[in-house]
Amino acid sequence: MKALNLKSIFFMAAIALVSFSSCKKDNEGIIAPVPAPTAAGTWTGLYGGGNNVPSNYFSFVINANGTMIIKSGNVNNPDLGPGTWTITDGIFKALYNYDFDPAFKYNVSAKIDLVKNTMDGSWGFGETVADKGSFTMTR
Repeated sequence: MKALNLKSIFFMAAIALVSFSSCKKDNEGIIAPVPAPTAAGTWTGLYGGGNNVPSNYFSFVINANGTMIIKSGNVNNPDLGPGTWTITDGIFKALYNYDFDPAFKYNVSAKIDLVKNTMDGSWGFGETVADKGSFTMTR
């Protein structure tokens, strides 16, 4: 009978050993996905009219949901108006208006680099043609 108990104990110990070793977690080789870059954040820069070198303050707060706010450099009146934006094939496009004249639309089109956090393009009146001057921004 002792031999049977010894065999039973040995058998249960072997089962336990196999069970514990098969539960070992091996995290080597697992690479966490890198999140895609996003345009969300505060972008600031300069814009200019016509062929003039950009020298006027320009800022957007870009939200991840496709909306944005045009910002001023004035702490007493920081929000200038709302807008919407998209990125397609590395081109940032936005349509916005200023609160003082909500019926009048402005647009921008820019090459955006979400790794270097830069945006360079042009702006215009209306909804589609960005031909009134240039701008540059960084985040």
